[in-house]
Amino acid sequence: MEEFKYEKLTGLPTIFYFFELAEEFRKTQLEAGENPTMLFIDLNGMKNYNARYGFVEGDRLICAMADIIREFFGEERASRFGGDHYAVLTLEKGLKELLSLFMDACKHVNEGQNLPLNIGIYKNSIEDVPASTAIDRAKMACDVDHGNKTSHYTYFNETMLEQLKLRQHIIDNFDRALEEEWIQVYYQPIIRAVNGHVCDEESLARWFDPEKGMLSPADFIPVLEDAKLIHKLDLYMLRKTLQKQEHLKKNGLHRVPASINLSRVDFEVCDIVEEVRKIVDDSEIDRNMITIEITESVLGSNFDYIRKQIERFRIMGFQGLDG
Repeated sequence: MEEFKYEKLTGLPTIFYFFELAEEFRKTQLEAGENPTMLFIDLNGMKNYNARYGFVEGDRLICAMADIIREFFGEERASRFGGDHYAVLTLEKGLKELLSLFMDACKHVNEGQNLPLNIGIYKNSIEDVPASTAIDRAKMACDVDHGNKTSHYTYFNETMLEQLKLRQHIIDNFDRALEEEWIQVYYQPIIRAVNGHVCDEESLARWFDPEKGMLSPADFIPVLEDAKLIHKLDLYMLRKTLQKQEHLKKNGLHRVPASINLSRVDFEVCDIVEEVRKIVDDSEIDRNMITIEITESVLGSNFDYIRKQIERFRIMGFQGLDG
């Protein structure tokens, strides 16, 4: 039905109708030897704009942007992707010149009361993908230089493609990495300055992948946090650390407390305090031999809630928790 094909506020095609139009456009342009190119446009600072001028003025700007996008790219080659984001399908040929004119014209839209643009560009010539994937990749390029407060555009490139492939590899192989112990624990000693003695040791993860080689925490931890899987890694690290502690205890060897890092996401996806308690209490190790490390980023995300969870850890007898 026609009323479901176009958004009420801007009159642009709805997201689902845009996907249909985009696939048809891609097909015809590829057959004609052209290179379809997806743009992801973000109005930089919309939240503050609404706070300053009100939501009515914010909607006015959103509609004015929709009008100028139509003018430059066509009636049915764009869609609003919620809030202040737009997806646009165009051609690679002549794009730089077109974007230069477009960004210059946008300075005058809405009587000059507007915002700078972040534009991400995905060229189909990099890899032929469906419109939905092209939008995701254009958005990734758009987000690269988000702190830039002037209108600009960024191309999705081969480096970003490799990052995406690595991300997918990590997600697809994470459970196997735990089961087959591709992820190993390295213990970094923490030495007390006053006497030079080891007073604690920090458990650190290293992923030895049979295909990708060694992955550093900077490679996989942000991916696991974003995918809401990091709690599985942190609990795995706890179990492995407890196994080492049990081995030392059984053989009468010297032991020091071991530090376990917890992510902000751990507190969002499960009752991480109870999960830690159960795992430690099922072992032969006392709670005071496990130091829980809470980073500043964790504390800042939801301070009141996290503070209550820290207090639960303290009452249970766990060490650390200083942030």
